[in-house]
Amino acid sequence: LMVVVHQTNKPIDETILSDHDADTLREMAGKAFFAGGYARWLYVHTFSVPANSKLDLLPSDKDLFGYAEALDNSIVNSIYELGFAQHIPEGPMQNETLLINFTHPDVDDAAPLQFVRPIASPALYSAGNPVKQLQRFNFYSSQFAVEMQGDDVVFFYTDEGVLDLKRGRLRINAINSPLGMMRRIVKDTSKGFIISLKEMMKLFTDWDARSDEYQASVVNAVNNMGDDAGAWDLDYRLYYEEKMAHIEQLDLNKATDPTSDKAPEHLWWLESKAQGEGMGDSNIDGQWEEGLLELCTPDSFTVSIHYSTGLMRRLAEVGYSAPKLEEIMTRMTPKIKMIEGMAAKQVSGMLKGTLKYRHDEHSIDEWIDYMLDDGGDGLNYGYLLAARLRALVPVDIRARKGPV
Repeated sequence: LMVVVHQTNKPIDETILSDHDADTLREMAGKAFFAGGYARWLYVHTFSVPANSKLDLLPSDKDLFGYAEALDNSIVNSIYELGFAQHIPEGPMQNETLLINFTHPDVDDAAPLQFVRPIASPALYSAGNPVKQLQRFNFYSSQFAVEMQGDDVVFFYTDEGVLDLKRGRLRINAINSPLGMMRRIVKDTSKGFIISLKEMMKLFTDWDARSDEYQASVVNAVNNMGDDAGAWDLDYRLYYEEKMAHIEQLDLNKATDPTSDKAPEHLWWLESKAQGEGMGDSNIDGQWEEGLLELCTPDSFTVSIHYSTGLMRRLAEVGYSAPKLEEIMTRMTPKIKMIEGMAAKQVSGMLKGTLKYRHDEHSIDEWIDYMLDDGGDGLNYGYLLAARLRALVPVDIRARKGPV
């Protein structure tokens, strides 16, 4: 059963919300809100909740969640307009497709702003209004959110969350990734929370109920991650594997029903669009430039995936030399660097992987092997592109050396 999320409004002068954070929430009204540890800290101190004395509730960052995937760019732009600058935290490099950290030059605050990018997926769900998001949070103890509505500060919370704070315990609300949640348990127990064997058993039971394919994908993902990888890294690995499977199904649907009216982001639409605009030897430079620019400003993550794989497939079909490809990529790089967001990250992964390894003496298959086996140092998009190439490009072309 879904937990009940309560809402309580407070005048701002009756809360401990700082003026700066209030300005941030005003700018984000209807688009984003604080949730998790920082929202919990605000709630506890605003309402004088008697939390367990052993708990360290001081937040290390301020998690900002978005209402919808479509608002991602708008939220990022608003963050910059507020005067924030991107911050690279110490420790393992974070995947900017999932999280972006910001600090503000006028605020001496040990807790940076961390934007959790809105993604709607069973494997990784970080999009939705405060009620929907809190109902999907893994642990009751994190079910707190704060936003601004007019001049009021609005607090969202659950009775289960308040109770677990008082008792200093972790109880599981929902499981999306059992192994990823184990990583979060380690983090929360270091802050003083305790978890019972009964709760831990829920993760093992969930794991046993998963399919062999899921378990194999988790093992493969973990084997390809660094020792310092966090729970978000694993969630994302499973997320883009899910996305890739979804894309394959869309292509299969179109192949079996060529008259179906599918959404325009499908690969068949992009390829027909490219061919219709004369993508061939005579116009390949223009198509690359147009395609990459459009790839950098998509309406959705799915569109960007299809554009990149569609272009790579067409390049393989027409035969394109590595030096010429490198020339076009080099010309495009300054434009790509000007664009923020997931799509730009995807292009940079494709460029880095290709320019690092793909030369005339290597076949496409060798490049694919490199990206799948040795290129896992954060090049998630390169990994995805390589897997898509293996699925799309005929064997005889993949074995070819020389032209891409």
